[in-house]
Amino acid sequence: MARGDHLSVRRGWYTHHAIDLGDGYVVQYGRGVSDGVNATVQVSSYETFAKGRPMEVVASPASYEAHEIALRALSCLGEQDYHILWNNCEHFVNWCRSGNRQSQQADRFMQTASEVVTKVAVGLVATGAARLALKASSRLSTKAAGRVATTPWLIAADAAQLIAESTASALGREQNAAKRTGQAVGAGTSAGIGALTAGPVGAALAVGLWAVGEAVGTALSSRERG
Repeated sequence: MARGDHLSVRRGWYTHHAIDLGDGYVVQYGRGVSDGVNATVQVSSYETFAKGRPMEVVASPASYEAHEIALRALSCLGEQDYHILWNNCEHFVNWCRSGNRQSQQADRFMQTASEVVTKVAVGLVATGAARLALKASSRLSTKAAGRVATTPWLIAADAAQLIAESTASALGREQNAAKRTGQAVGAGTSAGIGALTAGPVGAALAVGLWAVGEAVGTALSSRERG
């Protein structure tokens, strides 16, 4: 192990990453959710970083010399802008070494989540609930077309809403009750996506956009029926 190296250590279900300073210390996006505090870019000893587990050197791409990599890492000391999907410890280390914020484990997580959603959708196709959701797809398109600030994330929330509403209908719930169930899922999904993206402000904005889309969709649907 040497100055500027990309170090990693397995910590149960995830891998933690750091930049080696070459003197028994590393720069890491340390602590965080597992310790109940804000994750912070900090200098830590090998022992603190490894927590009794074996360290490995990762052969990740490097666009800078070793001393530049270490300086880039040290320039971020005190930063508290951690995000598990967009700016985690692996993103940080790869930025220090190559200038690119990349995280294979975050990418794998997103891919797995996508595959799970796809499998659930395929499973629902085998039920009457999914067929009802497919019949409602024209409503989704209408609402999406009417939303001024639509995004793929919010369209996903609309899809979740329609599937929940259609599932409730298939289970025998009265139409208005099924609609309220779908709306609760749609609003909740929008809030969750917004919170992951930009915290409480993002959650409020996402729910606001969802509500606008809901109102516009209802108006357009009424016009089509008229």
